[in-house]
Amino acid sequence: MGSTSRDVQDGSTPEPVVEVNPIMHLVAPLVAVGATFVVRKVLEASYRGITGREVPAPRDPSVAWGQALAWAMATAAVAAAVEVAVYRGVNQAGRERQS
Repeated sequence: MGSTSRDVQDGSTPEPVVEVNPIMHLVAPLVAVGATFVVRKVLEASYRGITGREVPAPRDPSVAWGQALAWAMATAAVAAAVEVAVYRGVNQAGRERQS
């Protein structure tokens, strides 16, 4: 089972259909949550090690708005990248197991 194409009647380019092992739909979110948790802890430890200060807490009124926003954006971007990498890796592993 691999990628196939759906029939398209309007002459446009067909969309590939990717078949993924259903077990991977259960595994991928769990792996993504675990990986994101670990990466956040590494980011926080790195921030403390580099700056010598605690991570900016977004709910702390003494933290500058820009600093809290910058930290939130950085952690969100890294978390999204980890999630994409995990989902792609797990889906690839699922396709390889099916072959």
